[in-house]
This record gives sequence, structure tokens and C-alpha cells, in this order.
Amino acid sequence: SNLWSSMARGSHRLLALLVVAAAASCFCGPQQVLSRRRVGRANRLYDSETGVFKAETNIKVRMAPDVNAPSLAGAESAKLKSGEWVSVIKAGDYFQASELRTKDGQTYLKLADQDGWVFGKGIAGEWKNRDIVVPVAESEALNAKAKIVANTMERQLIRDDSD
Repeated sequence: SNLWSSMARGSHRLLALLVVAAAASCFCGPQQVLSRRRVGRANRLYDSETGVFKAETNIKVRMAPDVNAPSLAGAESAKLKSGEWVSVIKAGDYFQASELRTKDGQTYLKLADQDGWVFGKGIAGEWKNRDIVVPVAESEALNAKAKIVANTMERQLIRDDSD
């Protein structure tokens, strides 16, 4: 009996993810999301028409646009616990930025779907002073936005023990 209810619950989650992914492809049109503070020509990397970026490595989400700002990892937040928010953008994941700020050679990207900021260049280890985010081309933005929505829903479903 437990096996059947577990399988049914898994099927419902998969179906929910498929529905969300399909809905995302309908509702996440190619409209421009990014309201840019004009970034200098030296920072053309961050000139995104879509506001969608891809992480090249794991990136800690910070509470403010500052290299010394604390990360969200230690924050107490119901949205972090529920999976609605993340404290780390994982390598290969897509995210949307709503604002860019540049200070002391570092570009900060404000996350559009949650509180927090990420750096454009690495600050330690093998990624120090290297670009750790890349803009997503307009032709790929729709699929990337669908993946963002599907990943968010998957995190929430996996962490939801109420069913």
C-alpha cells in the first residue's frame, strides 16, 4: 500500500512539473525583463536583451550588492526553507536579473525572482576575476525561462512533505 501511494505521489509530482513547464513556455514570452543601470562598454558581457543569465559555477546569493555582504545561506527565511528561494545558484542553472550595478570593477546582478544579488566575476579560487555568469541569447531565453520555473516548482515539490 505504501509503495502504491509513493508511486502515485511521484506521478502527480511529475505531472505537475510537466504542466508547469508547459505553462512557463506559454507565459514567459521574450519581453525584456532587465531594467539596466547603464553599464560601461567594457562590460558588454552583461548587456543582456532578455535579462536571463547562466551560472558558470556555483554562486552564493548575497543579501546586498557588495563583496562583503553576507550570503543568504545563513538567513532564516520561510521562502528558503520551502524552496521558493535559493541561497546558491548552481553551475549550469539559469536565473533572471532585474538590475545591474557596477562598483570597483565588480558587476552585481539583482535576482528578479527573489531577494538577493550575485557577482558577475568570481572573487576566490580558480574563478577569481573570471566571468561566472553569461547572458542567454534571445533565441534561448524562452527555454531558459521555462527551466527556471520548472526548477523552482521541483524544489518546492521535493521539499513539501505535507502530501
